[in-house]
Amino acid sequence: MKAKIIILMGLLIIGVILLIDCLEEESPTMEKASEFHPMHFGAQLTFASGDMFIDINELKEQLKVIEKTGVDIIRIDIDYEAWMKNDRDNIKRHDDIIKQIRNDDKKLMLADRGAASFVKNKVAWKYFREQHLKHTRIFMERYKPDYYVVVKEPIWYTDFNQMISTNTTPEMWYELAFEACNIVKEVNFKTKCGIAVYPSGHRENEFFALAANISNLDIMGVDCYDKNDLQVTTDNLISLLPSDKEIWMLESWNGGGSSYLQPWKKDEDAEWIRTSVYYSQNNKFGGYICYYPLHFSSYTELRNVDWSQRTPAFYAYKEVTMK
Repeated sequence: MKAKIIILMGLLIIGVILLIDCLEEESPTMEKASEFHPMHFGAQLTFASGDMFIDINELKEQLKVIEKTGVDIIRIDIDYEAWMKNDRDNIKRHDDIIKQIRNDDKKLMLADRGAASFVKNKVAWKYFREQHLKHTRIFMERYKPDYYVVVKEPIWYTDFNQMISTNTTPEMWYELAFEACNIVKEVNFKTKCGIAVYPSGHRENEFFALAANISNLDIMGVDCYDKNDLQVTTDNLISLLPSDKEIWMLESWNGGGSSYLQPWKKDEDAEWIRTSVYYSQNNKFGGYICYYPLHFSSYTELRNVDWSQRTPAFYAYKEVTMK
């Protein structure tokens, strides 16, 4: 009987210790800071590239709305497809919108997004790697962006958009990012190189830790879509950042792509913008990229948007950028 009591008391003590550890776990700070920390702000131009794109006139209208929030960076997630097919009209469309971004005196960020056709017919790693490096050079030589995200999230290519038929490891993504950063700096040393991870994704933190050793890498990004992502960033990723690199929120929205056509989330989306920007501020991030600014004007149409409309998300982003 005494032995059972001793065992039960031991288990109780262990439980109390574990509870205390949980309570003492550092929670992410998501309140507005008393002092503003200077940051770059940007937004991704929705449907600017890939297999779901809107025409050049609509892109320019979307660009005007984004610019009115006060951002200084415009991001395009660029797809290989037009160049693989030598689709001159689509290539010209890319040229035209990037020229407009430059004419508007905004900085250009490109982010690799593979090829739409790879999702329909998955390719082996060797072929993917060859095409990735080939198009990194093509895009760098053609556009010389201010920023280039050479790997947007390993899990994005393998799970969210299954492009690769063979298994990959964090080490393979590290080697790819290493070579891509070398190409970027070879073409234009002033371009800042970045990688990004989805904090809650499987083995993403391993790639993040390896990428910290890439000498030509300037920005280590996190793509956060809920408070759990912020918690994981606080617990597992910020401490891995070396002194010679910046950490950025390279993608952020409330719940990711599921936000499309969900106007009942508009107030929550606006609140998420404030929360995630305050988090970035409090952790002295170098920049923040809002990922679904199509919703600055509309939740109900993916084409023929009334660009004169404004949603709470637009005003929330304008509020945090205009400092």
